[in-house]
Amino acid sequence: VKAEGLNTWGCCTMCALGVAAKLQKDIEVTAKDAFTGENITVKTADGTVSILEPPTSVAWAGTKKTAEGKMVSTGCFKQAFFANEDNLQKWVEAHPTATGRAISINQALQEKMQLTAEQISKACKISECVPK
Repeated sequence: VKAEGLNTWGCCTMCALGVAAKLQKDIEVTAKDAFTGENITVKTADGTVSILEPPTSVAWAGTKKTAEGKMVSTGCFKQAFFANEDNLQKWVEAHPTATGRAISINQALQEKMQLTAEQISKACKISECVPK
């Protein structure tokens, strides 16, 4: 993730988008399609996606049902970007136990931008993860 000259990390693709919410700055995310490894680039401007390459890219928002019946995030490493819906569908077929939903990358960004500062502070240390 790049933000105004700062290079940082998101623990997963959703946390990478969360850097925009945490920093309240425009960002550039470089990620790999979870099925093919193809590069995906997301650039934001004023809290929305301004550039998406390839433009057909979509997100997988991993979710699970709590004991109370509420749908919540499955957490990092169960979120992904895909260069197109076909790749996402093939990935879902290869991971039959995965639970979640396909959403646009802009929708994923909007969900992060709506988080409160308190919610962001409890999220997966958005922008604080480092590669191993």
